[in-house]
Parts: sequence; C-alpha cells; structure tokens
Amino acid sequence: MKSIIFISLFIYSTGNHAFSIWPDTTTPCNNTLQACIDGSPEGEYIEIRTDGPIVEDVFTNKVVSLVAGDGYNPTFSANRSITINSNTTTARTVIVKGLTLTKGRLQMIHSGANNTFIIENNTILDSLGTVPSIHIGAFSNAVLDLQINYNDIHNTAENSGVPAYGALNIIKRTAPLGTVTGQIYGNQVTALGIDSMGIRLYDETDTQFNMNITGNEVYGGSQGGLFIHRGGGDSGHMDMDVSSNAFYREGNIYFNSGIHVISDAGTTEVDIVNNSMINCRWGIELKQNGGSLDALIYNNLVTQCGIGFDFGAGVTVSNNYNLSFDNSSNFNYTPGANALDVDPKIKGLLNARLRPDSPADGAGNNTILIAVGDAPFIDADGLLRLKNGSNGNNVDIGAYERGDVNFTHHSTSTTHITTIDNEATNNLASLDNLHITANFNPNGVGGVYNNDHEGIFFSNAFGDVWAIFNQGLQALNSNAAFNVTRFASQSNTFEHTKSSAGSNNTPINNSSLNGNNNLILQVTQHWTGTYNPHPFGVIYFGSQWAVINFDLVDMPQGSNFNVYHQNRSKSAWEHIATAGNTFTSSTFLNNRIINGVPCAQVQVTQSASQGVFNDSPIGVAYSHVNEQWYVFNQDFAGMPLNAAFHVLINPEQVAQCSDLIFQDDFE
Repeated sequence: MKSIIFISLFIYSTGNHAFSIWPDTTTPCNNTLQACIDGSPEGEYIEIRTDGPIVEDVFTNKVVSLVAGDGYNPTFSANRSITINSNTTTARTVIVKGLTLTKGRLQMIHSGANNTFIIENNTILDSLGTVPSIHIGAFSNAVLDLQINYNDIHNTAENSGVPAYGALNIIKRTAPLGTVTGQIYGNQVTALGIDSMGIRLYDETDTQFNMNITGNEVYGGSQGGLFIHRGGGDSGHMDMDVSSNAFYREGNIYFNSGIHVISDAGTTEVDIVNNSMINCRWGIELKQNGGSLDALIYNNLVTQCGIGFDFGAGVTVSNNYNLSFDNSSNFNYTPGANALDVDPKIKGLLNARLRPDSPADGAGNNTILIAVGDAPFIDADGLLRLKNGSNGNNVDIGAYERGDVNFTHHSTSTTHITTIDNEATNNLASLDNLHITANFNPNGVGGVYNNDHEGIFFSNAFGDVWAIFNQGLQALNSNAAFNVTRFASQSNTFEHTKSSAGSNNTPINNSSLNGNNNLILQVTQHWTGTYNPHPFGVIYFGSQWAVINFDLVDMPQGSNFNVYHQNRSKSAWEHIATAGNTFTSSTFLNNRIINGVPCAQVQVTQSASQGVFNDSPIGVAYSHVNEQWYVFNQDFAGMPLNAAFHVLINPEQVAQCSDLIFQDDFE
C-alpha cells in the first residue's frame, strides 16, 4: 500500500463545522446523545459511532449535524424522534446521514438564516402515527436548500380523519417570502393507508419554491405518490421538475395514486417527464382552483389505472410522447401526435422496466429532456437516462431506461486467457463500453481467487469474441469468475489511450468529465497491443480525472482503457474503507439494493480520492455471514484504511436475479 497526501484534494473537510464523536470518553459526549448535542457549539458535526439501539429522543434549537460513522448503522429504538430547529443567524449546513429510526420521525425546521439541509441514506421503518416520517418546515424569509437523497422512508397514515401529510412532507408557511430549492433524488418511499401520501410539497406563501424530484420509487400513496399543492400566496411561484420517478401499488388494500398537482393561488409550473404510474387510482391529475397552472407532460407511461390523465379546466398543458394503456378513463386529455395506446410490455406490476420488445423502448422525445436539464441525468434505477436501445438512440418512455447488459463469465481455461461467448459481445470488435470485475463467488457459492491484473481484448483468432486475460500472464484458476457489464450509454463511454511515456498516470481530457470531481467512473484495461500488469484506478487532480497505476510504477505508453462515467446515485457511489467496515484484506459494502442478494453483479474501480493507493489486485465477494458484498485484495494484503472504490450496481439485474421479474407479471 502506498499513501500520498494531496492537501488540497484529499483531506476530508467538514467546512466550518466543529467535529465530535459520540459516544466518546470525554465530556460532553461521554453520556447521552442529547447531552452531547446540548454541550456542543453551534454548527457541530457529530459523528455517531455505534449501532445502538439509541433509546432517546433528540431535540435541539441549535444547528448540529448527526452523521453515521463509516461502517456503523446507528439505530434508534421504536417511538423515537429527532428534531432539529435551525434558527441560527449565520448561514449553515445541517447534515443528517446514515441513521435508522425503527418507528419514528425526523423533523427539521428552518426558521433563521440561509440553510442547506442534507438528508441522505437514512432509513425510517415506520412513522409515529399520523405524522410524516420526514418533515421539513420552511418558516423563514431566507433561503432553504434541500438535498434529500437515497433515503428509505416508510409511513403508515392511520385513517383518523386528519389530512394526509405525506411520508416525506415539505411545507412552506408563516414567513411570507424566501426561497425553497434543491432536489429529492433517488429515494424509496412507502406510504400505506387510505390517507397516505408519498412525497408532499405544500406552499401557502409568496415564496419561490423550486425543486427537482428525480429518480424516486414510490410505493403506495393512496392520496398521491407525489402531491404538489400551491395553497396560497398570490405572488408565489412554484417551479417543479418531476422526472424518472416510478409509482407502484403497495399491498392489496389501497391503490396508489401517481402525480397530483393543485393550484389555489399564484403561479405553478411543472414539467412531468419520463415517469411511470402502474396500477393506480390516478396517473397524473392537474387541478386549478386559482392562480395559474402550466404543465409539460412528456414521455410518461401510465397503465392499468382508474384515471390515466385528468387535466382540469383552466390548466395549460403541453403533452406528447406519452403511453396510456388499459386505463379506465381520461379527462380533458387529448393525446399528442406521438402518443401511444399499446401494451407497454413492462416486466411486471411491481417492475415497470421495459421488456426488450416493448414499444416504449426508444419511443420518447430527447429534446424535451432539456426541460429538466438541471436535474440529475439519471433514471429510476440510478443509471444513465439516455442509452442506445434496440430502437436507436431515443429516450425510452417511462421511468426506466433499458439497454445495459450484465452477466457472469466463468473461465474454463487453463491458460491466462478465457474467451467470452455471449450474444451481447460476440462479433462486436468496437466495444468501448465493456467492463469486468473479478467475482470470487457468484451467487454466494464456491470461491476462486485470481491474483493478477485483468484486462480484456477482442480476438479474431478465437472466433471474433472478447476475451479476459491476466496482464501478468498468470494462468487463470479453473472456474474463475468475472462480472461483465456492457453499458448501453450513448455518450458516457469511451476509450482512452496513454499518449506519452514517463509517468505513472494518464490524464483524461474529456469535456464531460473536466471540472467535475463528483462523478463515479468505471475503468477496465482494454489491451490493444500494450500490457500494463499493474493495479490501477482513478484519481482527480486539478480539474481532470486520470487513470493511475496504484503501485506508482510508470504506465507504458499505449496503455488503453475503457471508461464509463455517470452522476452519483443510489446505484453508483464511492466506498471508503474505514475501521468500522474493514477486516483484514476486505472492506464491506452497505447498500440496501444489494444487501442480502448474493446474485448481484458488482462493478468496482479503485479511487485515490483519499490519498491512499491500494496496490493489490482486487475482486468482489459475497458474505453469507454479514449478508453483504465486500471488496477484497486478491493477494491477501491488508486493506489499507481510507482505500476508496467507485462502485456501480444495476437494480434491474438485481431484480431479475431475485425473481422480482415474476412478481405480479403484467402479461
């Protein structure tokens, strides 16, 4: 292991926050979490390093951040709540990340200066009665920026006659002015009960309320999977971009509803693009009681609903390229010239991904994506929105984009080369979108090491097929296995070749990557005549990404790599090895999509984001003991702390191998 510290790039910073650990051995954090908060200064960043259970309610009128330590899963016992009331006079960022509430509520109130609320990777298994599971109250004339990402939110709305509030509830009231902005991205929301809502956004003031709601999966929500309501404020303005969300029924009692937008006053603009509403009461309902409501409705898939489209009187609607099939009725809906009324051929009522022969594949409108261009360019699986599908390069209709191919290859070779015989790759010499990761035990069975640095190449000699080979020429062990992904990206895959000699890295000068250090990359060595038998990964330095040999040995001129990149998402993230998640040569991943799923196919590329170079060949494996996937060093070298990895999974592949494809089959 080699370690280099780049001061400007790699030292983790909490900004202006002070930093504390709970539980600790010194005051104020050697007692309860509440005592730690009470005794900490304004702006404290408290890292929780315990799994719990935490048997206490938390309430504070100061700005503090509560974040799970890496490798920990802080869990609050049932009937507990967290309330943070930010009434500071100084602009602050508040982070709540990685916490689990067994049955409870997370409440955050904005009543002071400009704030950013970051709420990420939290799990709320059920709510406290009729209250929201996550409640955001915007009660200030200042700016509130919301980043609500990758949470798993459950809520049961009891039939008590009170208004529905939503599993995730964001409300702006009291203070007449101000701005609410941000994104709700990549969450899974489950809302049960006849009064239930999934995501609710409500404004009764003259504020500017602008949000991107992207890539969420909502189950249930009888009164609305997404409920947007301008309730008052004649000068107020709502601008909502709603894209790539999927809405499903949950259970056998209450039907879900899709997207409801109500205007009572002011101005409301909503762009509803590439969403899927399946087996619902309403697909999309637009209702204008006052003010103005303008809507753009494109590329949506609505099927088996009571009412597919319901456009109220006075609403201004532009709609086209939508697919409406087997809905009982529509109101004031005139299909656009390119609308479809055919069986969408989705995989199931709980799996709205398209089958290969779906008429929705490639049937959407690309240009309209500009309307939601400031939202992450990601589908409901957390993968790229635009791909090369079977019907060309057009976007698919609905929340999911099909086209990526995943499979596992098992070697039968006794040499250092094993050929891939798969219809997705055979006879295709120019694949810059092919990637591999060694898999120790596919499906959690067996276990074969491959202590070498793999690459791929296309071979005419072996029959116009792709092959995997060891760059160090070491013979493959019998039945060595590799996860193989052929990405269907149109613009986010390319080949990169090192053009000069004399350094251990090769900078990537690509306009889609330059200046953006928040991407997730996958890189595979693609042999075109030059060997590079070294561990490698990615590094961001200055304003560019680069591929670098992690043993810091010079990389030969002509070394060639396949590169894939995308925005971070629930399916594409960076994992960092810490004391809490690392054991000997392995570091354990924690992602709800693949936890407990031994058939998942994980792609991994090393990253030097923390200044640590893990100079070992790596692979992935599944632990039945932990019910987690892990990244490990094939040579059994200890996994260095702060080693980092870019990880990518495909929820469609996970759903298929887990038999979700056969649940409530549409056909």
